[in-house]
Amino acid sequence: GTYREEEITQHVRGVTNILEDIGTLEGEPESVHEQPARVFEENFTVATTRGGTMHPRVFPSEAITKGQVLAEIKNIEGDVVEELVAPADGVVRVLFPRRVVGTGSIVYRGWVTGAS
Repeated sequence: GTYREEEITQHVRGVTNILEDIGTLEGEPESVHEQPARVFEENFTVATTRGGTMHPRVFPSEAITKGQVLAEIKNIEGDVVEELVAPADGVVRVLFPRRVVGTGSIVYRGWVTGAS
């Protein structure tokens, strides 16, 4: 798979915060958010209807709007054969790091934040 450096840093900070909170590590958990945590009650998935190479435009933790293009699927010649769009206003939770996708591959999971 693939990864982004800022995602690794975020996960390491989260684990460290938990260990500090339960007393396994010395110190106080680091707060990086000034606003209270949001609670999401609905989620969504986005799957391909065509196979090809996936070219994401949106990544985890990014806010999205209904109808926004999340990624393009291209054929071997580089032509766009499908645009994957957001089904609702929300936040991208997971981008499955696949460069080549088949028909029916789930490539995004997210949380709904607005009316769909």
